[in-house]
Amino acid sequence: MILATGRLTLRPVEDGDVEALREHWDHPLVRRHLFDDEPVLPDLVARLVEDSHRDFAERGYGLWALVPDSALAGVCGLRRTDDGEVELLYSLSPARWREGLITEAATAILEYAFGTLSLPRVVAEVDEGNTASVRTALRLGMAREPASRSPSKPVHRFGLSAPAKPER
Repeated sequence: MILATGRLTLRPVEDGDVEALREHWDHPLVRRHLFDDEPVLPDLVARLVEDSHRDFAERGYGLWALVPDSALAGVCGLRRTDDGEVELLYSLSPARWREGLITEAATAILEYAFGTLSLPRVVAEVDEGNTASVRTALRLGMAREPASRSPSKPVHRFGLSAPAKPER
């Protein structure tokens, strides 16, 4: 499922993206909030890409590569959490920060989630120190919620319910 916005093509991640994703996620400014600042190894990335393929086949969602030009600039997607919720997640190359690309991509994915997939709700968990991602969640209209599980690091939890459908 390819999605498009004014500046982005969002396409499902592919096997050929593994090295670019590993480099992206292993950037120190990216991995500190996604991988607890641990090195991101190729086997992990390959497994995440495989999981995304499966999720697209079974659920209609997964990880989308953000491609504003010819190079992968980040990832935005949906995944099912251990507690059965659907979580929005995103990362962007630091060279592209402050351009509004994540908000643009996440808006398209939320429209797809609520419109095409008819999901009732989407959540996001953001590391306590990641103020930029907190601002993004709030810009997307997500509301703060109590954290529902005990993560390894303190997190902010946000939730967004599908817009009410107009009555006919």
